Amino acid sequence: MDADEYTVHLRSRTDKTYVGPSFPTLSGRRFRIANKYIDGAGGYEFATVKDEIVLRTTQGGRFQIKATFVEDDRSFQGVTIQKFTGNGRGREYFALRPAEVATLLKFLSNIKRIHFPKEGKINVTDADLEKLLLDPIQIKRLATNNQELLAAFARTEITSEDIVALGYRRKQLLNSNGC
Repeated sequence: MDADEYTVHLRSRTDKTYVGPSFPTLSGRRFRIANKYIDGAGGYEFATVKDEIVLRTTQGGRFQIKATFVEDDRSFQGVTIQKFTGNGRGREYFALRPAEVATLLKFLSNIKRIHFPKEGKINVTDADLEKLLLDPIQIKRLATNNQELLAAFARTEITSEDIVALGYRRKQLLNSNGC
């Protein structure tokens, strides 16, 4: 274990993102590695003690998120979340490959965009989410490709003021007919 890497891990600030210099790959593309440090709170984990599963309290600690990405299109080649253990003598981590990173990012983005009409649970397929959730580029394309339809919709759309006026007019008609 490189002691310098552990020292950097401890001394890095949590309010910064650290991006290293670019480096070439065999294909000629340029990669970069970015790091973000997080001071995590303690929590709980399952442990096995004498063939029995028990719940243990865990200490808080510093975590590092390391992302390797292609410089020109920012496509992720890997993301690793790690922490040092035993005063820097060991390391716990898990790594995500490009497809897994894309799935994670899409999942997190979709959570921010889902509409919750009621308190009950919602199960929705990724395909249905793709149909329902439009990003700004898709909205612009939709508006540009359907200008006549949007104009017709705007001309015929009934507003809340129209409903109030119709209700008032209906009341007048009913009163004038003696109903």
